[in-house]
Amino acid sequence: CDGYCHYGICDEQTATCRNRHIRISNRGYTGWRPAIDFIGLYSDVGCSQPVTSVVPFTCSGSNNGGSCDDAKVDNDGLSWRPQCASCDAGEAWLVAQVGGDDDVRCVVAGNLGQGSGGGKSW
Repeated sequence: CDGYCHYGICDEQTATCRNRHIRISNRGYTGWRPAIDFIGLYSDVGCSQPVTSVVPFTCSGSNNGGSCDDAKVDNDGLSWRPQCASCDAGEAWLVAQVGGDDDVRCVVAGNLGQGSGGGKSW
């Protein structure tokens, strides 16, 4: 891979870069457009060891031109709002590309799994 595999795993036999993708989505109907202000990927089941080899997110879409990356931990005060005004199950999603040797064993998605907004709770 000769240094071209920045965020992936170099397969020495094929000299190709392998990456893994983690899809994070809402499991049920939200009733309102969620504001996801935090996505954390961890290498332990206790959610205490952050995965550091994550490249920018892709997502289902954004409201008002926002960025999928607004859901990342280091964007103080920003949040990602998906394209759906009230999202059906699986309609609001983010995909994180994970490289290196990190295995993801815990995902925390603030206001996506359980949350509230606009007088609705999910």
